[in-house]
Amino acid sequence: MIYVLRMLGVRAVLLGVELLCLKDPDELDRALRAGTFIHTSDALSAARAGQEGTLARRPAMAATAISTLNVALTFLAQRRN
Repeated sequence: MIYVLRMLGVRAVLLGVELLCLKDPDELDRALRAGTFIHTSDALSAARAGQEGTLARRPAMAATAISTLNVALTFLAQRRN
């Protein structure tokens, strides 16, 4: 499970770097929409894994909270764009 959490962390960092490097407003908008979808699916998957017991309660809650925060950040960024 640690591998999966690290992989998700690396992916989030790469998505953030992409957002910082994009200059074209259309490409930035596309990346933000994709990020919203990606982080929403992460949050739902983590919550489901915790519910089913395939991920321990505490890591499931942490992963769900982090991904939900990331979703909120994508919405905030879209409003500013």
